[in-house]
Amino acid sequence: MRLRTCEKQKVNYRKGLWSPEEDQKLKDYILQYGHGCWSSIPAKAGLQRNGKSCRLRWINYLRPGLKRGIFTSEEEEIIMSLHAKLGNKWSRIAAHLPGRTDNEIKNYWNSYLKKKVLQLNHQNTIISSKELINTSMNQTFNSENFQLESINQISTSSACSINDNGSFKSSFPKVLFEEWLSPQDMGGREEFDDNGLFEEMQSLDMLGEMIGDIDMSYDFIY
Repeated sequence: MRLRTCEKQKVNYRKGLWSPEEDQKLKDYILQYGHGCWSSIPAKAGLQRNGKSCRLRWINYLRPGLKRGIFTSEEEEIIMSLHAKLGNKWSRIAAHLPGRTDNEIKNYWNSYLKKKVLQLNHQNTIISSKELINTSMNQTFNSENFQLESINQISTSSACSINDNGSFKSSFPKVLFEEWLSPQDMGGREEFDDNGLFEEMQSLDMLGEMIGDIDMSYDFIY
């Protein structure tokens, strides 16, 4: 003789939106008796809902201390900072935001904050690239200026120096007038001094006087 297996009676749970009457029944029961085992609450509270639906409704909408409304800028900063460290661990992120549920934070992230973070990262990348280019250009410009200043300093220091009295003194060697003349200009003489120049000029004057006398005598004859 075979034994029939016991089959659990199927319960048609209600799905969809919660009515205000259902919310009030669930809230009154939990505030009076506590939630305990969620699977037993629907029957005790007189609800045609399953235990999971009652738990989510209480945690996300009915429990005291929930914070409603738009997320503040401070809350957004906390969510973005924690998400960068923890990833999609919404329950741990919600622990740092009193009054906010993990489901609410997750929905807000997927609908708004995720796009905002991507835009900020893109802008930061562009700004970093521009700063890198500007820094490289400034370094090149400063290097060129340094090279020009070094060349100017070397040229100035090699061309002149400062005397004790503060005046500039050229460091180039002095060249005398007689050093410019070649041996041909000096008449083949290796030595050329003031006395030799004076004697040569006297000889030229005497030669001119002699030529003048010859011209006068020639005119007298004719």
